[in-house]
Amino acid sequence: MSWTHVAELRHAESVCCDDGQGLSASAQRAARPASVQALTFPEKPLSGVSASRKSVRPTLHHFGMTTANLEAMVDWYTKVLDTEPNHRPGAPAAAHAVSGWRSAWISNDQASHRIAIMALPGLTDDAQRSRHKGLHHVAFAYATLDDLLATYARLKELRIEPVRAADHGATTSFYYEDPDRNSIELMVDNLEDGEQPGAFANSMGTDVDPEQLSAARAAGMSVAELHERAYAGEFCSVNGFYRHCLVTAANQSAAG
Repeated sequence: MSWTHVAELRHAESVCCDDGQGLSASAQRAARPASVQALTFPEKPLSGVSASRKSVRPTLHHFGMTTANLEAMVDWYTKVLDTEPNHRPGAPAAAHAVSGWRSAWISNDQASHRIAIMALPGLTDDAQRSRHKGLHHVAFAYATLDDLLATYARLKELRIEPVRAADHGATTSFYYEDPDRNSIELMVDNLEDGEQPGAFANSMGTDVDPEQLSAARAAGMSVAELHERAYAGEFCSVNGFYRHCLVTAANQSAAG
């Protein structure tokens, strides 16, 4: 657009009647020179947030916990996840020095952290935790059942043992408790490609004894057979170590 066109446009828009009342918008457009009326302005393409309203699914990056037991928590997670903390300041810095807030970041892959543990003085244990709403557990997956069983054996040597183990149908899962009694699940996916969890009627699954699973696998039982027989309750016997296995065995005995 030339400066002449701009001047004509401004003049046309300033036209008014003798009584001082402005022309209507349509009258103003009619009063403009033809060259101005013909002007069109190309629309700018939207960019950034305005460009699209399409839903974008994020991925889970990390979870955070508060504790009054930082050293024990860091030690436990580095052992269980077989890793080292990425960030672990020796003393509170700057504004955190007054409050005594310390933190540690732990990752078992290339991410800066997968677990953030923040130490806050004055925190206490929640004796009524099981009666309160909140996060129930966090799970870490292994690629194969053999990896899960090998991790079970490694942690057992470190005197870290699961508080419960189960074949849920969709997964085989071993549940551990960290020093603050947060529940951590180590699991392997049992589903075939395209198979849905609804294929298993009992989603809570069957309690299993990891020792029996390990022994059967070491004896040459296939992963598929191991899963089938575990879900059927075969590896939860009166000889099992875990209380849940003992309860299951007692119920089975009473029913028989």
